[in-house]
Amino acid sequence: RSGYEIKKQPDQIPAGTQYLHLPVMEEANETLSKDIRYHLENRIYEGFEPANQIQVAYGQFPTKFTPEYKTYIHTILEAKGSPVLWHCTAGKDRTGYAAAILLRLLGVDQKVICEDYLLSNKYAKLIDEKVLTAVLFRGPKAYKMLKPLMRVHEQWIETAFTSLKSEWGNFQTYVNQALGLSAADVKKLQDALLE
Repeated sequence: RSGYEIKKQPDQIPAGTQYLHLPVMEEANETLSKDIRYHLENRIYEGFEPANQIQVAYGQFPTKFTPEYKTYIHTILEAKGSPVLWHCTAGKDRTGYAAAILLRLLGVDQKVICEDYLLSNKYAKLIDEKVLTAVLFRGPKAYKMLKPLMRVHEQWIETAFTSLKSEWGNFQTYVNQALGLSAADVKKLQDALLE
């Protein structure tokens, strides 16, 4: 999560837990949050599509935020199968990409990864309640603006993997050069996390 999100709602860490902060979309997240609030408060909905900004962010996950995702993967590798919790605020975009690259490292088929990613839409009831609250106070145009943000979309994760391929050539190069993993590292991950 960004520093802005943590300031608004700090994590509550159980005793004995090692905490690692890897902010993805640090400035962009604060800007987007303030833009959304401004448009809601002023009831300006025409021409503002924040979901487009989220899709742009997906394209940056495998490029601009390579150091954060590299640290994330190495943290899981170093845990040697011990529990690791990773999360963002909504638990679907930054976290969704993180889960997707881990699953791909474990040899999961791209189609299955996409199906797993889309499960967020099935389990988003709490987020739906927040959107419905926005409808009560702001009306249907606010709902129409916010609803896409409360979901994941197949084209978003595809944008991330298209960007990855464009930047790195293929997933194997991304693994070796961006994530800094050797074949032996990938094997250790698989041995620790697969049955």
